[in-house]
Amino acid sequence: MTVDFRERVRKERSLLEKIANYIPLYHGYKQKELRRESDKLLRTRIHLELENAKSSLKKARKLLVNIQPTNLFNSVDNLITLVDTASQRVNRAILGYSGFWDAVKVKEDDLDKVYEHDLKLLELAFEISSKANKLVADATTGTHEGLANGISDIQSALAEFEKAFERRTMILHGLG
Repeated sequence: MTVDFRERVRKERSLLEKIANYIPLYHGYKQKELRRESDKLLRTRIHLELENAKSSLKKARKLLVNIQPTNLFNSVDNLITLVDTASQRVNRAILGYSGFWDAVKVKEDDLDKVYEHDLKLLELAFEISSKANKLVADATTGTHEGLANGISDIQSALAEFEKAFERRTMILHGLG
């Protein structure tokens, strides 16, 4: 259900950009830049999905204020912090630039790998958001055990997201 941002960026170029694309040195530069822009749009989508999850967790926290014991409230509060941290890391992630003197250059195929990897991050963000929405529903009607399981599921999904995000960084540094 996700939009292919690469195709969208390619289609929305102006006539002047399409003409300039025939200039040999500019063509390679612009292709790389389009890959970066596509990935930035994708990461913005991931960031927004994680922000949705954070909003759902805040709703769940409000519902849990009156429930005893308070460890569930504290656990949801910790989840909010973890989701916010992940969201900000995605939003501020490196773009795939490499300077002229950098030892490791970011090549086009690396940018393509990062984009494909970021699609997997988006799937994980959707999963986290879905589980956060389920936690809100459980907070209104669920049992203590169901809420604890929901919190545990989100913690697991966040751990998987963090590992995947680290792999993204390794790809950009030429290690993955």
